[in-house]
Amino acid sequence: MKFRGRDKSIIDTLFLLALFGVFLISALFIVLFGAKIYKNVVKSSDESFYARTSLSYITEKLRQNDNSKGIEIIEENNETVIKLYQEIDNFNVCTYIYTLDGSLMEFTTTEGNEFYKDYGTRIMDISDFKVEKRSDSLYHFIITDIYGNNSDFFISIYSDKEDK
Repeated sequence: MKFRGRDKSIIDTLFLLALFGVFLISALFIVLFGAKIYKNVVKSSDESFYARTSLSYITEKLRQNDNSKGIEIIEENNETVIKLYQEIDNFNVCTYIYTLDGSLMEFTTTEGNEFYKDYGTRIMDISDFKVEKRSDSLYHFIITDIYGNNSDFFISIYSDKEDK
């Protein structure tokens, strides 16, 4: 049995080109929508990173210095500074946590030395943070990330009035 070939016409060619064009446009839209979704996921992930990391960092620092005289909230030039006290090898060490030029900073020195904001170590980028001591064991934090989102949280300190 012999099959006879059909003559190709201009309509067949135009149909194939139109089909190929629809395929290309569909592929382009899928890539563009995928890129937009990916961008939103990355932004959401970054926002979550800044909120969680700053919360975890400050919580851990407060827990490390959880004693009756270990935590002090001070105001310096209308900015909140957390001053943490710790005794290491018979030295009294002070750690300051503060913001400077859009970054969360930490500066550690022995007690009695001067506090220099410019010499601190950059921890991460944040816009601002505020701390309010609500009671002897409860602190209220408001941290503003670089995207302008606020993280509002409380940290409870477990130490007794006197060290054991």
